[in-house]
Amino acid sequence: MSMLYLDNDVLAKFARPNPDPVVVEYLQGRHAEPWGISSLVAYEFLSFYPQSQRGEKLRQLEQDVLNEISPIDTRTSLQAATLRSLLENAGTALDTGDLFVAATVRRHGGTLATANANDFDKQPIHELLDVEIVPTDA
Repeated sequence: MSMLYLDNDVLAKFARPNPDPVVVEYLQGRHAEPWGISSLVAYEFLSFYPQSQRGEKLRQLEQDVLNEISPIDTRTSLQAATLRSLLENAGTALDTGDLFVAATVRRHGGTLATANANDFDKQPIHELLDVEIVPTDA
């Protein structure tokens, strides 16, 4: 079964004290799939919390929400470099962070769940990566 990789915008809107109902509904519809994030998304998510809370937030994610946190390793870096070239040839680009998130998803054959339509809802990206744009309340 394919992994559903959450982008930080989806993860943050799901994990906040008052979760975004649209994100909750979307994820409830995908409850049978394993959920993961890239280690870059873990960094982005944990950066919003004071240092004293980060360890506990990470434990909560690992125990209650996620099946996997995929590291950025040399194979992911190779995938990112390949994606960058392919996107440049198609006349589009992603910033470095988004590129590594996309590379993680593509390397593992997963699906990216993101609310970031501005960056990810482009035909060349859809041709290279399975992306689902999650509409959100805010």
